[in-house]
Amino acid sequence: MLSFLEETVARNLVRYAAGQHMFCPQCQSSLDCKTTVITTDDVSNKVHVQCAECYGHPIGSFSTGIVHVYDGRDLWPSKSKLLWRYK
Repeated sequence: MLSFLEETVARNLVRYAAGQHMFCPQCQSSLDCKTTVITTDDVSNKVHVQCAECYGHPIGSFSTGIVHVYDGRDLWPSKSKLLWRYK
C-alpha cells in the first residue's frame, strides 16, 4: 500500500505520461490515465509508457530488468473498491 504522498506523485506521473504520449507506441491505441502503465528498465535506463494490454504482452528484451511499475489501473480503483477503502 502506497502512502498518500507516494500515491499522489504516482498519479501525477501517470497523468503527465499519458498526456505527453497520447498513443501507445506498440498498438497505437489512445492512452488515458486509468489504462497507462509506466515501467523503468534497469538495463537500458529507459522509461517505457504503454497501455495496459501491451504491458500484459511484453516484447523482446523489454521485460528483462524492470525496476518500477506505475499502473494506472491500481492508482484509480473502481468505485466499489474506493468505498471499501475509506470505510
